[in-house]
Amino acid sequence: MNDSKTRLHIRNIDVNLKQRHQEIAKEKGLNFSDYIIKILEENDPLEQYRKLYEETSHQQAQTLKVMNELTEKVDKVYNIIKRIEDE
Repeated sequence: MNDSKTRLHIRNIDVNLKQRHQEIAKEKGLNFSDYIIKILEENDPLEQYRKLYEETSHQQAQTLKVMNELTEKVDKVYNIIKRIEDE
């Protein structure tokens, strides 16, 4: 991640929402600022895109493998049927 830092100000947040998150931060042993930064990092759209891309690529590879196996089996069945018809 980039080493440069900036400030983030959040306005008009519901008091109860802020208090709930402050309590969670305290339970986790974090100050409120570090807790919010952690939430933002865990929900980084770029990182989520990377994970989704990796998962999708893996799923596509698995699907291709299964399709190739099915094609081989269909070809075997076709060849058996063709031999039977030719007899």
